[in-house]
Amino acid sequence: MSVIEKTQAAVRAFRQCPDTIKLPIGVLQPHPAQIKARPIIKRVVSEYAADMRKGAIFPPLIVQRNSDDENTYDVICGNQTLAAHVLNRKYGAEYETVSATVVEPMTVSEVLVFAYRSNGAHGVKNSSWTTKQVLWQLFELGCPKQVVADMLNISVDRVTEKAGMYVIVNGVECPIKSNWRHNKGKVVSEESYTEHKYKDTCQSDSSCAAQLLRHLKRPTEVSLDPETLKNLAQLPDAIKAFFNHKAVKAAVEAQAEAAKAAAAEAAKLAAARKG
Repeated sequence: MSVIEKTQAAVRAFRQCPDTIKLPIGVLQPHPAQIKARPIIKRVVSEYAADMRKGAIFPPLIVQRNSDDENTYDVICGNQTLAAHVLNRKYGAEYETVSATVVEPMTVSEVLVFAYRSNGAHGVKNSSWTTKQVLWQLFELGCPKQVVADMLNISVDRVTEKAGMYVIVNGVECPIKSNWRHNKGKVVSEESYTEHKYKDTCQSDSSCAAQLLRHLKRPTEVSLDPETLKNLAQLPDAIKAFFNHKAVKAAVEAQAEAAKAAAAEAAKLAAARKG
């Protein structure tokens, strides 16, 4: 039976028998391959934790027993939810356990495909970066391009395109995001690659600004660790410097002029209708 057939069988078995149990969060850990493809996103964890405290119900985690320690479990789907429970521990004992569905053991490639397909239907959607991370791990496991394309349900051309997006770090080819396209095929330092890999570039500047505003309006739901407070303390000076920049000033003035012209045009049309 192929990886795809095994994964499809696992999905069918999970859907037909979605029994859940309560597990202590202390016996759960992210599956190494899955957390590499989909790292913990602090913003998402913070939002999940806040929603939980308001009574939101989350889907059960999907876990399998750890092959080296049968008393612990690897989380295949639901790592952001698990992290939210950990964040909420200080609010009550109800966050010390979490609902989970235990599935039959899978190989690493099966875990990657199962999680990729499951996350395509709920939770944090698969980003282009997630697809690249999964794709490259499947390559490392020796899967041919056609097989990878079938596993991820994407075209071979798309697999080939993503496979060509890499830089060389310490002699090893590593996948990159689209904003590093100019470094394609180049040798880069481990430090710069690590910064690139974990920098959140999957959102627009406007959405990032909107999220920051939402967080600032809900201070009790923000992680008040030293690093966060240090960064927030620098915001007033940074915002002042930003709006004093020549290009920003020009953009603000242009938008003000456009708004003024639009208002004048609206007033003109209103007067014409009255006449």
